[in-house]
Amino acid sequence: MTGLDMPLPLDDRSLGWLRYLHRKATTPDDWSRDGQPHPHWDDRTGHPMLSWHRFDLVDSSYAVALMSDRTPAWREVYTQILDELVTRHTSWWAASDWLTQFGPDPDRADYPESWRALIPPDFWGDYDVPGWTANGIDPYGVQMDPVAADGMLFFKGFFA
Repeated sequence: MTGLDMPLPLDDRSLGWLRYLHRKATTPDDWSRDGQPHPHWDDRTGHPMLSWHRFDLVDSSYAVALMSDRTPAWREVYTQILDELVTRHTSWWAASDWLTQFGPDPDRADYPESWRALIPPDFWGDYDVPGWTANGIDPYGVQMDPVAADGMLFFKGFFA
């Protein structure tokens, strides 16, 4: 490699983010049905569509790809982070919405006004907000395996 081809090192801010991601990914928690993700996994931001632990999980992986391109010698650190993310993504909490939201949203008639822009005007009060997964609706029926489910295609995409 010439000097022009050399990857730039991570700056202090990026190193701080890497330390945070490593700590976040390696902090023990329990993503099983009976467990609870650690509070540092965001399940509040982006309501109603993105307020699920898996979005913080998936979005955390993007920085790892970018940083590993800059510092390929740190492969073990990046591998450990990604292994921890994948372990969580294959657990109950990664698909908790699919595993708990069956049929039409029973609260669809009580959505806040701020969600009105998310729903076709003629269907306000009788249409699920984006983010409600509606496991069990026709034509698929209830499918408890989120990866194999025909009605939760987007979940498979996170593994690509």
